[in-house]
Amino acid sequence: MNYKAFIIKYIPFVKNRFIIVKYLKSLFNFLHLLPGSSLYFGPPRGIYKDSADYNQKKTNLPIIETKLYEQETLKRAMPETNSVFVKQKFSINLNSIIISKVAWIIKNGRYLYTNSTGGTVITNDDKIFLPCSPLKNENNYKKHQSLYLLKLPSLKKFDKVVLLDTRYADNNYCHWLRDHMTRFLWLTKLDIDFSKYDIIHTGGKHSYQDFSKEVLIKNGFNFKSWNLTQDIKHLNAKKLIIPPYSIRALNCDSTSFDKQEDLFLKELFLKGYDDVELMYERIYLSRRKSSRSSPDEHELVKELTNYGFKEIFLEDYNVSQQANIFNNAKTIIGFHGAGLVNLFFCKPNTTVIEIFGADFVVTDYWAISNQLNLKYLAYCEDEYFNNIKSYRLAREAPTRINVLNFKKFLKQLYIIS
Repeated sequence: MNYKAFIIKYIPFVKNRFIIVKYLKSLFNFLHLLPGSSLYFGPPRGIYKDSADYNQKKTNLPIIETKLYEQETLKRAMPETNSVFVKQKFSINLNSIIISKVAWIIKNGRYLYTNSTGGTVITNDDKIFLPCSPLKNENNYKKHQSLYLLKLPSLKKFDKVVLLDTRYADNNYCHWLRDHMTRFLWLTKLDIDFSKYDIIHTGGKHSYQDFSKEVLIKNGFNFKSWNLTQDIKHLNAKKLIIPPYSIRALNCDSTSFDKQEDLFLKELFLKGYDDVELMYERIYLSRRKSSRSSPDEHELVKELTNYGFKEIFLEDYNVSQQANIFNNAKTIIGFHGAGLVNLFFCKPNTTVIEIFGADFVVTDYWAISNQLNLKYLAYCEDEYFNNIKSYRLAREAPTRINVLNFKKFLKQLYIIS
């Protein structure tokens, strides 16, 4: 048992911390009912749950919605696996919804940075616009986290702004590529002159983010200025454009995307890039330089190299190089992690074997593989399941793998002989 699990199990105050926070927040329910404006004190003064809710009350400055893609439902195929836990988890996610892609134009709109879970968009009459203001740890939109603020940061004014505030994309390669970069595709469908707009977008200090910005600029995204959400924490724009959210959690599944987004990423990062030195048919995505490495990884690498697998450290390559590696590979093996989002760059029929820890099984890369016609396999050592109820604690434990059992699994599926 790790220290967090110990604290939650044996210290009641910490165990009930969410209940306590919820009670304390309830004491401030009255704040959004105050007269005046959140520009001076308190939080926004209410919520609009959608543009129709707003437009019927504010006819002089309507929010314009542009639908760029209709909702679609897909059926997935169960993967080959040795694991009961994988079968249980995946069986409830056989149906996938690709949500409608909607862009919003808001006149005299405001944006309030919160944190990496996503900020808040505020209408000209000082209310939260819910479709662009994701909830954090709340099940009821009427308890939106921004309704409990005592004082908003000072306001910075802009003329025209494109806002790309993407949940968790500031510090996670998977969310950056899959959730954030794909949103630039939908901007190209809006027929706007980027040079007349300032962009406020999610970003950070990672080299892949700087590299991606350079690629975007080379591909015509010549914004008037580039700004990070965490640097401009409260803004007003005479015209605020918010492109569609490419991915939202629906039916316990956060990985539904449109194939246009996959083609867009390939066009950005594979175009004009062809390095013979990075062509490997069989690759293993190593974590031996990471704190999340498996205790069994050294033995696993030793065995896989006997079967022609190249050990790859993705952190040593830029995005285009990673894209090139995945695009040329025919068989990919790796533990569950952000690097597998590069499956976007694979050719159809590429074989993918994802290794899970039994206490953290998620469907993200299975979903990508299904939509891109990849041969997806899942492996998990069920006997290592440590029965910690909160996966956020359990996933901190290293993923274990019995190398002999894994070899048998690969042989049964003719991956190795």
